[in-house]
Amino acid sequence: MAKSGFTWVSYEDRKAIEKLYNRNESVRSIAAQIGKSYVTVYAELKRGYTGKDNEFGRKDYSAKTAQMRLFQKMSELHEGEKKCEEG
Repeated sequence: MAKSGFTWVSYEDRKAIEKLYNRNESVRSIAAQIGKSYVTVYAELKRGYTGKDNEFGRKDYSAKTAQMRLFQKMSELHEGEKKCEEG
């Protein structure tokens, strides 16, 4: 069976991304340091975007925001499954 390419990003990974990104590390460098693909890191930066720019003029990232959005998405998916089972 082929691998999907999907990897989980833990809250610890998110905190590491936040720390490294706030030190102006490149996305590829962050990916190498946490053992994820740069595509995963870019997706994570999008998930945790706060709507502001950081001191380097990059989109600000928050591990907490990313984690909350993940839980919100999972909750919405779970609610959708319940409705399908009931309907």
